[in-house]
Amino acid sequence: MYKLFNELRLWLARLFEIDGDETSHDPLSNMSARELADLPVHHPQFDRCIGA
Repeated sequence: MYKLFNELRLWLARLFEIDGDETSHDPLSNMSARELADLPVHHPQFDRCIGA
């Protein structure tokens, strides 16, 4: 039982560990100011729900 718990703990630690390149996890951090300005203010699906 302890071995199973230990393997699960190590697997979860690897799953949630933060590597040195944190920008790859957040796509907005890689965008330029122009690309960010071109993004819509609201999500299109959200606008569709309100406009209906």
